[in-house]
Amino acid sequence: THDYLQRYADQFNLSSKVKLGYEVLSAFKGDGSVEALKRESETWKLTVRRVGAEETETFEFDYLVVASGLFSHPRFPE
Repeated sequence: THDYLQRYADQFNLSSKVKLGYEVLSAFKGDGSVEALKRESETWKLTVRRVGAEETETFEFDYLVVASGLFSHPRFPE
């Protein structure tokens, strides 16, 4: 599975855009209100920490994709 994901990331030049070994501490849009979720002009703010570290970093993005697979059945490439 790891090799497949690595090849996919390399094929679409995603490796430089993905951070591995980090945990997301918080993610909110705008001021975190329900109204902010409705406004397209608001950005997402993510606070992350490298696993095992104490210092945090905050990043700002236009979009947030949550792809944890919580609601799916695992499918493995052949």
